[in-house]
Amino acid sequence: MLGSSLNDRYLIEKEIGRGGMGIVYLARDRQLLSKPVVVKVLQETSSQSSWLKKRFRQEIEALARIDHPGVVGILDAGEIAPGRPYLVMQYVDGRVLRSIMSPRGLSPDRVARIIRQASHALTAAHDKGVFHRDLKPENIMLQSLSENEEFVKIIDFGIATVKSSDPDATQSDTSFAGSLSYMAPEQINGKPIAASDTYALGVIAYEMLTGKRPYEAGNPVRLYALQRYGSPVKPRELVPGLPEGVETAILKALSFNVNDRHARARDFGEDLSQAITAAGGQPRLGARGCGSPTWATLSPKCATVIVSWRNSPISSYPISSSIPACPRSACFEGRSGSAMTAWWSGSPGLRSGLPRRRCAADTGAS
Repeated sequence: MLGSSLNDRYLIEKEIGRGGMGIVYLARDRQLLSKPVVVKVLQETSSQSSWLKKRFRQEIEALARIDHPGVVGILDAGEIAPGRPYLVMQYVDGRVLRSIMSPRGLSPDRVARIIRQASHALTAAHDKGVFHRDLKPENIMLQSLSENEEFVKIIDFGIATVKSSDPDATQSDTSFAGSLSYMAPEQINGKPIAASDTYALGVIAYEMLTGKRPYEAGNPVRLYALQRYGSPVKPRELVPGLPEGVETAILKALSFNVNDRHARARDFGEDLSQAITAAGGQPRLGARGCGSPTWATLSPKCATVIVSWRNSPISSYPISSSIPACPRSACFEGRSGSAMTAWWSGSPGLRSGLPRRRCAADTGAS
């Protein structure tokens, strides 16, 4: 399809993704000044399967129902041939959440901002009778609106459950579908509900903060047993200094019993956000959107700076050599995973003697 014009409107430029059901292309809308759009087409081999065709049409219906800025928008739909549908979606200029995640975890305040936005988008979907069923970092896009502002977009409703709008209709979906590590117990049993998405969001929050998933299992039976009879390592054991309220909110979202989870996805997002706010943020050094830092220049000739929290010690947070921002050389070097404990009082020196090397700007070297 590359180079072809779909419906005499959408110029297909390149393939950007392919799955078991559809192929995703970047295209240009020639009726809107060549605005970039995303076109998803049911694969020709998949068009022979009535189940896959039903799934594709359900994705179209799901996106058509939801009208929320945190969910990718649908622009058009049709068929390129009888029985082979396509849909046109908003193009999101950003990156997937997975690309920013680190084994060392992200700052709590950044996690809270992202999870809060995603939780509100999920609730908007749930209110329209749509359950995502495949929420994971790869299906959350981050759109950069400014240097310190990220906007969340949930994508890929390809296996979503769409409840019938007919109250007299009987509808059930007992198929096993989703990404195992993020599946709730009831979803493993083929009974996904809105709370299943809340569970998946809890897994994502846990992983964003700790760099690990709450459970690692190679098959559904093993995962279900861990969910029912085991318990994940508490986030505060993996991230010392993490506010207790953050841990409480995440573990509630990960409850085995759906009735023990938050009533709505956005309740989880709000609980997490409020817990971070009450604790003053506590982001890691160098985290994007660090709240209200005190900046201190460590070298008079070098633009190297380090963040310290006003009236509080910097304690037990990993640093890396990428945190200082010297235009010519790094003035501090730290090793990944090392812990830095220091107290910065606002004077031009650090009391704890952090590892420092001479800066090129100090020596006059180029």
